[in-house]
Amino acid sequence: MLSPETLATNVAGITSQAHTFFANASNYAEKRLQLSNTLSEPKVLNNINWFRGMGLLDFLRDVGKHAKVNVMIGRERHATSSGIIRLLSVYYVTTV
Repeated sequence: MLSPETLATNVAGITSQAHTFFANASNYAEKRLQLSNTLSEPKVLNNINWFRGMGLLDFLRDVGKHAKVNVMIGRERHATSSGIIRLLSVYYVTTV
């Protein structure tokens, strides 16, 4: 588990990367496609705003139901030959 300081650093880095990506895309569109600068600055939101206070079981119930079982099985086959889907596989697919 990440420390709050490391997490804050990661959030700031991802936010900066998103802003840089969209600024570069806007510049590219202006120069190459002769489009006016109509893109506004992106609003980067943190998932913690939605998932704070949600436990693992609540998360798996609400979000995990959208995971594709065949993807979980395919990934699990690479990890083990037992044929049993581990909880880790379900959790991984719902968070990626």
